[in-house]
Amino acid sequence: MGLIGTMISIPIRLQRLFGLLLAIAGAGYLLVHVIDTVRLATATPPIHSDFHAIWSYARIVIADGGAAVYDAAHLWQAELALGRDPARPAPLPFAYPPHFLLLIAPLAWLDYAPAYLVWVLITAVMFVVGVAGLRTKGVLVLLAPAATAAIIYGQTGMLAAGLLVGALRAVPTRPVLAGVLFGIASCKPQLGLLIPVALLALGQWRVILVASLTVLALVLVTSSLWGVAIWGDWLAVLPAYSQRFDAEMGPYWYLVPTVEGVFHQFGAPAGVARMAQLLVALPVLAATWLLFRRAAYPVASAGLLIGTFLVTPHAFVYDLPLAAAGVYLFWNCQPAFDARAAAVMLAVLVAPALMMAVPAAAFLALLAHAALFATLLRAVQTPKIGLSPHG
Repeated sequence: MGLIGTMISIPIRLQRLFGLLLAIAGAGYLLVHVIDTVRLATATPPIHSDFHAIWSYARIVIADGGAAVYDAAHLWQAELALGRDPARPAPLPFAYPPHFLLLIAPLAWLDYAPAYLVWVLITAVMFVVGVAGLRTKGVLVLLAPAATAAIIYGQTGMLAAGLLVGALRAVPTRPVLAGVLFGIASCKPQLGLLIPVALLALGQWRVILVASLTVLALVLVTSSLWGVAIWGDWLAVLPAYSQRFDAEMGPYWYLVPTVEGVFHQFGAPAGVARMAQLLVALPVLAATWLLFRRAAYPVASAGLLIGTFLVTPHAFVYDLPLAAAGVYLFWNCQPAFDARAAAVMLAVLVAPALMMAVPAAAFLALLAHAALFATLLRAVQTPKIGLSPHG
């Protein structure tokens, strides 16, 4: 019996061959997309990735102050001056909380191309170390299509995954470090909705305290740099961001692997999509509590990472390194190879590649996440067996 019931075994040689072929495919997928990204970035005129916006925010905050990024008209003009394609629609309001600016401001000291390279390298290292520590095999997580998506978009997925997974791994033995990392990860609050549930279920009051103090420290530093009013500026743009997001996302819902995103893609009204998201999120919240009360810690952590995409309404394909990390944690805590569990994990791993190639694949990604979460939930029937939280 395995963590999910009766196991279907595969000979070890076939397992290794399959793993090798999967790694080769992942490396090839990454290489092709990196080459294509470089080609677009060096075209005339250049076609920038999402990272151009992140780099622009850094330049704007250094030149004009933190409040400037929350001024929609100023943001558009400043991005145009920094090379944004004028044929593109006006950018959405800047929706990240102000302390996110602390993380990206140093990028302003570099030109666009070297800043992009530095961003990818730093966030990739954070992702690998957060998921696997200093283990050499941890580099394999960079071959997941989710990491490729984060790299080619130049987005924050590997940064968020490195912080959140690193914090989860630190909880049992380094609660102060865990709290600091959770606090910093609050710059992407939509990906941390299950963290309070897990910490309360575990009774990790020290982690909660340190995380709260870290957020407070970030608020104080941000306020000292750009004024307390910047927090009001941030809150004021959120309704406008939400309205424009819903109105302008039509061609891009296929990149949103959430319940709300899938319902929008199928043409459901916004109210129906939000109700469906809530109806799924509530039982996942309860199930996450159960996982952290009754399942082995690595299994519960994997459940949290996968369940995040069932709970949050707002996530993109480039946020899925978090799900790839969940697969890594679950794979490493299985006492023996289970073909059925492996098939579900493979579906989660390849889902980002399908999403970027086939518009209807967001639904398949959502199903894969739900299937893996259900697989992990069955582990509550298995007694805790002392598996290392650093698996």
